[in-house]
Amino acid sequence: MSAQQQTDPPSPDEAYKQGLIDMGVGQAKAVIAFNDAIVAAHSAQRARLYLSRWEDRQFEADCPVLPDGLVDLDRALADFERQYPPLHQAGGLTLQDRKKKPRPISDQAQRLIDDKDALASAWATFADNAQRLLEQARALNEQMNDRIGAARRALQGIEEVADTTPTPRFESKPMAKLRPDATVTGVIITVEGALDHAAARLLPCLDHKTYEGYDRSYPVPPTHHHDTLGLKTSIIIPCAVHRWTYCDRQWYQANSHLPINRPSAQAKYSGQWLWDLDFRHPVVREMLAPYLRETANRYRDDARVSMFVTAWEPQGGERNNGPWAHWDSGGRTPAGIDGFRQAMRDKFETIDKLNEAWQTEYETFDAIEPPVEVETGPEPQRTALIKNLFSGQCGALYYEYHRYVKDSYAAFLKWCYDIIKQADPTHAVVISPSYGPIDGYPCTARDSFLWADTGCDMYGSELNSSLEEVFNWSVSRATGKTNGIIECVWNGPENWSRPDENTTRAIARRNLWRMTAWGRRYISLYGAHDTYGGNAQNNLMVHETGLVQMRRCAGVIEVLNRKLRSMEDVWLDAPIIEPKIAMLKPSTSQICAWPWEIVTQTAGRVHDVLYAGNYHYRFVPEEYVLSDHEPLSQFDVVILPNASHFPPGLAQKLIQWVDAGGTLIMAGIAGAFTQYGFDDMQLPRAVFGDIQFRPWLDAKNEMGWIADIEHAHQDVTISGAEFAENLEAAHGQGKAVLLSRPTRLEQSSAATALLRDHLDAAAPRDVWVTGDVLELVPRRNDAATFLTLINPNLRHASRSKVHMRGRIERAIDRGIEGGFPVPLSRTPDGTSFEIVLAPGEGTLIALPTAK
Repeated sequence: MSAQQQTDPPSPDEAYKQGLIDMGVGQAKAVIAFNDAIVAAHSAQRARLYLSRWEDRQFEADCPVLPDGLVDLDRALADFERQYPPLHQAGGLTLQDRKKKPRPISDQAQRLIDDKDALASAWATFADNAQRLLEQARALNEQMNDRIGAARRALQGIEEVADTTPTPRFESKPMAKLRPDATVTGVIITVEGALDHAAARLLPCLDHKTYEGYDRSYPVPPTHHHDTLGLKTSIIIPCAVHRWTYCDRQWYQANSHLPINRPSAQAKYSGQWLWDLDFRHPVVREMLAPYLRETANRYRDDARVSMFVTAWEPQGGERNNGPWAHWDSGGRTPAGIDGFRQAMRDKFETIDKLNEAWQTEYETFDAIEPPVEVETGPEPQRTALIKNLFSGQCGALYYEYHRYVKDSYAAFLKWCYDIIKQADPTHAVVISPSYGPIDGYPCTARDSFLWADTGCDMYGSELNSSLEEVFNWSVSRATGKTNGIIECVWNGPENWSRPDENTTRAIARRNLWRMTAWGRRYISLYGAHDTYGGNAQNNLMVHETGLVQMRRCAGVIEVLNRKLRSMEDVWLDAPIIEPKIAMLKPSTSQICAWPWEIVTQTAGRVHDVLYAGNYHYRFVPEEYVLSDHEPLSQFDVVILPNASHFPPGLAQKLIQWVDAGGTLIMAGIAGAFTQYGFDDMQLPRAVFGDIQFRPWLDAKNEMGWIADIEHAHQDVTISGAEFAENLEAAHGQGKAVLLSRPTRLEQSSAATALLRDHLDAAAPRDVWVTGDVLELVPRRNDAATFLTLINPNLRHASRSKVHMRGRIERAIDRGIEGGFPVPLSRTPDGTSFEIVLAPGEGTLIALPTAK
């Protein structure tokens, strides 16, 4: 039949539509049971390994991603997805492509439209297939669990495991509660985004969870989705949403003659309720304060609301020009400049004191202008500034201005938080940053520790790399604020490469295990559909089915939700063990160092070495060291990631700590300059001798600093493939190490070997892994030590051996339902066990405390 001859599809019938959704529920149940079977099969594989070791025989089995009959079931579920679209279109329902354009009615759908008997037959067949797939999945799951049971029964004659107490089973629990201070009664794993689509709520773990809603933004109240769908609402009160702030329309019209816009507000205002307002302007604050009080009062004690989010991916800078993330740093408005000048008055009191400190000749504070914008400023001033930055000479104005931009942004978020919490103490306030790891791109003006400490009840960036998980745990541990993630791409960051379903399932497993193990208490996955455009692939539901069917990989979320929640006694009551290694967060160098993001990049390289080698560490901000909030005496090793510029007092603290026995590792330049770019060198010369740093740029555009040393102390050892790259020196009771080219920190480099040697000597690991690399997170309470082990490989199983210092009496694998005793090998120096983990799989090993 030609396109002109096609019969118009019928109008959508609610009963027909509900029938499709009901079948979608059946398909979702089959997908979840399928993932239950996969997880059980991998657990059975591990149980077989343990049993073979208990019985002192070889374990030769391979570790397939989809064992046994699960491959056939995977194909059947994929066929079921392909069979669905014609039924959808035959009922008058539209399908869209990934660019949100309507897809034409397929020939198969047209035949069903024209032949009602064929439609009825197809419907019946489809319903039968859904039920058959569910039964097959449940049977396979039962079969895999029977294998675990058989392995457990085979242990009955082994005396060492006779008194093993079963661990909690992987059963569904009632939704955990989020308290007003953002503490939780259990781990919360939920999904946000596009939940108004009925089919998107098929994931069982979505039931009665949250939906994001702006206050005063939608044509319906934010709580509408609770009232109609039973979903709690996390309300965004827009204090800092990207670069926007709440804007009252009538107020703006009355005050538009004032300089209340940020530079990024290049478009003409036409009544937007979110706008690029200058939050530093007092008139903006006068408008915003009553709005915050009114909103908080309106939702006070409202059980439909779960939380308030005041800062969602906030940008302190201006996203108005420049390439991605190389935006203006912000604050260059009349109110911002006035605020900067006032901040300098408050700090220095007189212009003479400022000139003495800055080595300048300003006549008044009002004569001070912001520095040239490093990313988009005019030429030739911008080039001159970059040359100065490249040589370490940032200048006092540059440092103080960018410190002010960060501090004033943090003060604004605190101001919003205080108003909201005073009006409504019944709901948690959350900050959800994005745009780069650690403190984000320099133009975001983020200070993670300061924001968490003063501006919210829950803090956590939207990134979930292993580096970011260690950093966010460090922030939570230091500030006492709940560690959460409000917009987590559940299959990121690999989602952009369009991985297959098995790889995507492995990504989801790795991410959920990693986030939970590192202390995320509230995990909100994003989202039901492809929320970032047609190529993001972060949809939990099958796009080609109109989001009615669940992706085969997405069912693992519900399975892991049950498994991880069975271990809440560990996540909530067994803190992560305190590390003996600290990585300094050099806040001053984050502002002053060049090239762009060199501190973050160096920290990332060091992290990769530490994390892959199971060297347990945490981040400590230099401000906490200076204030003694985090005494250096609690660490055996401190690492400085390109800490080129020191604030006053930091060098003395570090030298005294090394004198007392600490090991200081400088990854790149350290302590060469003051915060104003004046020569310092107190620390490197104290430990190495007559040393000087000079900038260099090689043929590969690799930037860094070369260490020139004319007269070294007697006990300085110098090594390097091309020149004096690495320096080692004893100082007092401790040691200092300089790895002058941190770009050489690769897993097999000489610099990496040297780093590991000093770590092993100063802070020997209590637990480490050989064989295939595993991520490791250690926890401990009075009852036991707990090891979370995660296979980061997304395509291959890991075969590894876990080594522990000292004698361990017992080990239980809680990642196998009910628990499974782990056979231990002992030597005079320690204890070890073997483990196999599927791609992305994690588990929890309990080591009960000896009585």
